[in-house]
Amino acid sequence: KNVHKPEAAQGARGKQKQEYWSQNTSRVNRRDLAGATNRKLDCSCRTEDASCCLQTTQTSTEIYSSWFIEGFVFEDLTCLKCEAGWEQHGGNCYYFSTSKSSWTDSRRSCTDLGSDLVKIDSREEQMFLLERLRVLMKDDEDMFWIGLTDLKEEGKWFWVDGSPQDKSLTFWKDGEPDNASKDGADSADCARMGRKIEAQGLKSWFDISCNFPHKSICEKTAGLSSCVCV
Repeated sequence: KNVHKPEAAQGARGKQKQEYWSQNTSRVNRRDLAGATNRKLDCSCRTEDASCCLQTTQTSTEIYSSWFIEGFVFEDLTCLKCEAGWEQHGGNCYYFSTSKSSWTDSRRSCTDLGSDLVKIDSREEQMFLLERLRVLMKDDEDMFWIGLTDLKEEGKWFWVDGSPQDKSLTFWKDGEPDNASKDGADSADCARMGRKIEAQGLKSWFDISCNFPHKSICEKTAGLSSCVCV
């Protein structure tokens, strides 16, 4: 395979798209073979598993000075990559379990996979997770554990990384947390999420006994790999 060296080319500008990058032909050097109109680059790192061909943040799109030519491997471009069975969103990978266990056992299963129970850092992340759960949930009680608990001190909720719950970014259902358990336990110290009915909005967190069996959401940072384009 050929290796394209961006420093040897001039500034074709590309914006991140979910399915392909397209060339800005207004910036093309006419003497360069890359200047074909409507040339597109379709990457093997597809949108269902990766953010194609670009290291980026959720708030900005980076610009690379390079030609986008079919059949090249780009030395300085990387794809965000998740393992099989994981779903990529933003800079993270998510695993939605299919088996049910307690909050503690679910967290242990996540750590065995090099991850932890999910920490929700934004409204956008909450929207993504809830949309996926509405597809995966069999009914309104088929919820998933998240990495939020008040096990250490009643009423003080912390994420699994030790950070306190941001009260300005909370998605508790109205009336929650109510410290009421369904299995006869004295308290409800762990958070689950899910709402099958779309009309309920984003408020989909509920507290329940940590011993109650639920599915879970694991989260870890996405890996990086070289972009191979075809």
